Amino acid sequence: MPGVLERLQAHGVRMAIVSDSWPGLEGLYRRLGLHTYFQAFVISAVLGCRKPDPRIYRAGSDALGLPPHECVFVDDAPELVAAAIELGYGGTTITRAATPPTAVPWITSLDDLVPILGM
Repeated sequence: MPGVLERLQAHGVRMAIVSDSWPGLEGLYRRLGLHTYFQAFVISAVLGCRKPDPRIYRAGSDALGLPPHECVFVDDAPELVAAAIELGYGGTTITRAATPPTAVPWITSLDDLVPILGM
């Protein structure tokens, strides 16, 4: 994962973590040495709402200073990606399932983001 994050960062891709999680998630990324790749951490327990609430998606794009149509939301839950797409975001599901989702775009690895983002 750090390899693709480094490539995305080197190309100027701004990234945020938007997670239905606990407040300590950013600390975990810090301990793993991954926090420097992300400009923002939007955590449901802090914000007070969970995906697919539009506020959590918007908090992520606002934290990056980008409009929704300039963002790509990546999640392993196709229904959450579909919700982001309905709100005007780009979106793709990351899946390792034998049968990938059919309702939304999908990738099998973060490396697959590079061509999606035109790099």
